[in-house]
Amino acid sequence: MYRAVLLAFLCTAVSSHWCAGDKPCPWKHRHHHFHHDHGHWRHFGNHFEHLANQVIDSEEGYNNHCNAVSNNVQEMYTNDAYVLIYSPGFVSTEITLQVKHRMINAIINGNGEEFNDIRILPDILNAAQAGWCYDGQNVKVVIPYRINFNVVTPATCININKETITIQKNPNLEDMDVYRQNNGGRLGGNFNPSIQNVNNN
Repeated sequence: MYRAVLLAFLCTAVSSHWCAGDKPCPWKHRHHHFHHDHGHWRHFGNHFEHLANQVIDSEEGYNNHCNAVSNNVQEMYTNDAYVLIYSPGFVSTEITLQVKHRMINAIINGNGEEFNDIRILPDILNAAQAGWCYDGQNVKVVIPYRINFNVVTPATCININKETITIQKNPNLEDMDVYRQNNGGRLGGNFNPSIQNVNNN
């Protein structure tokens, strides 16, 4: 009997020693952060601040460039596609347009001058189906939507594409009304930069 009481006392003493203060107690149940521990909310609060500050830092750096060229760039959300209109202010002889993830880079050269613009694209676009045209004054980039409006869909995480996409020239975009008439009235769903001779139909 004495030995049993002594053993119980020793176990209690050891338990008190190991579980004192912040020491982990290996034989006790630890709270699961996602269900019990209120520190779970503090963790996500810190994560929110960290990610928000990262986004703010990157967009502040972007704005430094954007503010310098914004007067030469216009945008338009049509029913069918998103349109960027670049007005470099000179006759363009060499035009390069590339997209990487949600960034579009425009390099327009002509008459010894160069126009450059880097811009963040909306997340609702299908850049792989984009095309551009030049009317002698403005460079127009047309990017169809990748979503259906007014339709409830599951919210998803960002789809990151690390490949660089070179947007191809499509002269047919110079007359969008003709293009719609020959493609069922919709630009976004049927648009393909490789389609040719639409204006000749």
